[in-house]
Amino acid sequence: MKKTTYLLAIFIAFQTFSYAQCPGTPNPGYTCVPDTAFEQALIDFNYDSEAILDGRILTADALAATGSLSLPNKGISDLTGLEAFLNIDAVNLSYNTAITVADLTPNINVTDVNFEGCSSLSTLTVTGLTGLENVNVYGTVLTAIDLSTNTALLLFNAQNSSLGMIDLSANGAVTNVNLRNNNLTSVDMRNGNNANTVFRSDFNSSLTCIFVDDATEPNLGSWIIDGGSTFVETEPACATLSVERANATVFSVFPNPASGMVTITSNLEQDTRLGVYDITGKLVLTNTISFGNNRLNIASLPSGVYLMRVTTNTKSVTKKLVVK
Repeated sequence: MKKTTYLLAIFIAFQTFSYAQCPGTPNPGYTCVPDTAFEQALIDFNYDSEAILDGRILTADALAATGSLSLPNKGISDLTGLEAFLNIDAVNLSYNTAITVADLTPNINVTDVNFEGCSSLSTLTVTGLTGLENVNVYGTVLTAIDLSTNTALLLFNAQNSSLGMIDLSANGAVTNVNLRNNNLTSVDMRNGNNANTVFRSDFNSSLTCIFVDDATEPNLGSWIIDGGSTFVETEPACATLSVERANATVFSVFPNPASGMVTITSNLEQDTRLGVYDITGKLVLTNTISFGNNRLNIASLPSGVYLMRVTTNTKSVTKKLVVK
């Protein structure tokens, strides 16, 4: 009899243990927290009333949490379990360098998100958080983030990240944007609030066009951007600018104005035809230029304005030359 009772107790314990495994399906009333570092941090800050490192917490404990869930630099890598914290309004998980993915869509009351220094974070989902005001992803490896539903956003700090593009056209409340030192090729700030925004996007060497509401807005003069970036209002304006800049790199001439001799620097690999035309369109000089620096004698040309045209099989680029 005793043996039977003992075996039955072992069987019940085994069944209970098996049912409660996390990850998987926890016992009713529990939420899985498989990351040991995450659960230990929850224990340390009294979010896990059972205080047992068993891969789960009471769901009631998570629901009882309010205010900011602040667990910086705790060695966390897996945020499974965060979805149960429905009543928190802020998340600070900064400097947890092993976190790669964070999905905050269940945490609908969150207004402040801080993942600064999470150097492995490549995906952050904040879709549907309409009350979200502050996002700090400084020092992450995010290449993209969708902020189109975060219409209350005030501050976005992505300095020293890896963003390739950012669209803040739906964020009409935003007043502070820091995009310094990313990999940006496109920024859309056409949100109607450029006059009230502090902005920087320097150290983005491939960022040619920054889309704004009005390129003549005075406040844009205080925005910190690279010398190669330009404010434009439309996609066609950006396309035109890109063509102009591409043409500008075909060849250069100096000095200009000049007399006697000029140096023409060609960036084209093949030999190229060069023509100099007066203001009536008459061809007055011809030459062939090669890659690199080329000298051209213009001593025979009277003072005035001329057009220098470089022609290849695929394009023709013209620049003004002033002869003194």
